[in-house]
Amino acid sequence: MTALVLAFAIGTSSGTPINVISTPHYDIVVEGMDRKEIAELVENLHATLKAFFHTEPQDRLSVRIFADQGSYTQAVGKLVAAAGGSSKEAELEEAGVGVYRLETKTAYARVTLPYGTRAAILHECTHQFQYLSCTHNQIPRSGYYCEGLAQHFSMSRRVNGSLQIGVGLGLEYTDAPGNAIRGFRERHASSFQALACDTLFPKDMEAYGEAWGLVSFLIEKHRREFDKWSALLDAQADPRAGWSEASGGLNDEQLSRDYVEWLEQHQENWLVVGGDWADTGDGTVSATPWPGNMGILVPKRDGTYLSAIVRMRGSAWAGVGVNYYGGNGIYTVVTPNGEVWSAGRRVDRVHVDSQRSFHIEAWKSDGRVAVYIDRALVMSVPAQDAGKMALLVERGNADFSKMDAR
Repeated sequence: MTALVLAFAIGTSSGTPINVISTPHYDIVVEGMDRKEIAELVENLHATLKAFFHTEPQDRLSVRIFADQGSYTQAVGKLVAAAGGSSKEAELEEAGVGVYRLETKTAYARVTLPYGTRAAILHECTHQFQYLSCTHNQIPRSGYYCEGLAQHFSMSRRVNGSLQIGVGLGLEYTDAPGNAIRGFRERHASSFQALACDTLFPKDMEAYGEAWGLVSFLIEKHRREFDKWSALLDAQADPRAGWSEASGGLNDEQLSRDYVEWLEQHQENWLVVGGDWADTGDGTVSATPWPGNMGILVPKRDGTYLSAIVRMRGSAWAGVGVNYYGGNGIYTVVTPNGEVWSAGRRVDRVHVDSQRSFHIEAWKSDGRVAVYIDRALVMSVPAQDAGKMALLVERGNADFSKMDAR
């Protein structure tokens, strides 16, 4: 259990309170985020990383969370300047959502949307833990290894109320497997050896997908080789020499085929566009919209059918969107009092008992898309070629089960 040894608030010029928190392993200065949430997150990560690396940093760890882009940009710019960094370095780091700075031994992140904030904190705190416990606070010479480890442990989800870290993607917020496959074929000629020996640092989504895939695949399928490779890289081995020594008798052609197959197996059918969508472990996905936004889940592959059993909780509005593209679409939702609204109009002929589950479906056929609730037609509109069908929730939480898209 995380113990808050010290927690108090001070003011800022922007009016956002800053909480100063001490946990068993961390000293945290945070604004714009719940102090119990950040304490649980970093202590959970610390336990996970200690079990993974079989070691831990000797000193307490420092974390700084900023409430917005402006305060983060200002602070990071000063850090880069104080360390003698270039204006280009400052520009790149200021545009990001988090960074670990070697000279301060501190992980920095800014608050964005909930999952993104959590991922950024986990990512930078993984760098911090690894460098301070395994590399004498030096960056290994393989960027794909460093960023791959941080990406691996930035993945998290709640299962039955418990936060799990480094457990795989689950419902995807970025198409990491798809990005990894594309990058692998385009940048590394479908050679796992070429990927493992690459000395560049990832700079875009495809490269970060490859980094995640490289590390996660080795951890899951070739842990012995990974542990040897990891120890060599942490000791500043050249990536080519390190892979040559660690890979042993692994055949690159076979390994490359296995890697692509593994990536394809890890591709989810669903992509999270907005909100937190958590697999509860019993076949149900619990959805929570982000403040001021809808929670939206879209099938990754275009199809002609979308279906789910929906149970709303509290003040939620839930349903489907059709012709969804770039944040716009035509929505059919059920309100907390059981009213059905479609394309901005109430559908008087259909009423739902919002205290029980209801079945919602969308079909594309003959150039139109139709939406049904408990088999009653509520909307039929022309289908747009670029549009997708999506599950959605707003204003509260809802549970989705028996989700189907084909």
